[in-house]
Amino acid sequence: MVGTSREGAVYLAVAAVNFIVSLAVYQTALFFVSGPASYAITYPISIALAYLLNARFTFREPFRFAAGARFVAWQLVALVIGAGLLAALENFGANPRWAVFVVVAAMTPVNFIASRRLIRTR
Repeated sequence: MVGTSREGAVYLAVAAVNFIVSLAVYQTALFFVSGPASYAITYPISIALAYLLNARFTFREPFRFAAGARFVAWQLVALVIGAGLLAALENFGANPRWAVFVVVAAMTPVNFIASRRLIRTR
């Protein structure tokens, strides 16, 4: 349980760093494209940063091609889910500049569980 608590705390710190970087990219992209398109542009940067930081700091695992590939595959599924949620929120009148916070809050626990299973080897 202690390991899971530590991992959860580090995951949240990594997620915060990743969120700040990704939010800056997302908000900048919104000047040029729609909310879902901005989300899609931001995702590759976010995926790479999330894998690198989580493998190294959260789960203390070496970088592995197979784990990285599984992580990317899951993140593509999560992209579709997140973009769908963002589009639904926009359809209900939510501003995409604020709706992204709801998407992140909804996807964070799901991504932690998936990341743990995909990156950890023990």
